[in-house]
Amino acid sequence: MTKINKSALRKLERDTEKTVKKFSDRANRAAAKQSTPERQVRAYANELRKAGIEVDEKALRKQLGH
Repeated sequence: MTKINKSALRKLERDTEKTVKKFSDRANRAAAKQSTPERQVRAYANELRKAGIEVDEKALRKQLGH
């Protein structure tokens, strides 16, 4: 088993957070263009999926109360 360097792990976490934030911002802009809450959730989820981020749209709707 390979031992993971702590500094490399922190760098990976920072890079992952930056990537998710970038695509989340993009998804928020796409959602803002929609007129209904259901369409907003769908647009948000679709943008994240384009980035390769798994999204459970049904759970997201439930979490946001839509």
